[in-house]
Amino acid sequence: MNSADAEAFEKKVDEISSQINGLIKGTVTVDDVDRKIRHLHNADAVKVREAAEKAEALRKYGRPGKGDSEGYVLFCKKCFTEYVGEVESCGRCGNKKLMARKERLEELHAK
Repeated sequence: MNSADAEAFEKKVDEISSQINGLIKGTVTVDDVDRKIRHLHNADAVKVREAAEKAEALRKYGRPGKGDSEGYVLFCKKCFTEYVGEVESCGRCGNKKLMARKERLEELHAK
């Protein structure tokens, strides 16, 4: 556990302790605690959904590149987009003639 993780853990412990003390003293209601828990769960759900949307956008629209890096399967020569998975056509320009990584590297080495 690094220092950032330890600080985050300590912050959570302090927050929970203050909520418990507030419940005991009557300054915090159970509804307040429930509302905070729902808010945290909603925030986690939003993060998961955003990560899934980002992954889907990367799959569908690819990433900009010249086809000289690693980690891609197909390359669109028309708009210089690298695809990390199989797609039928370019999501950016509609080009159906996508190059396999091997073909692109051979083309680059031939120059």
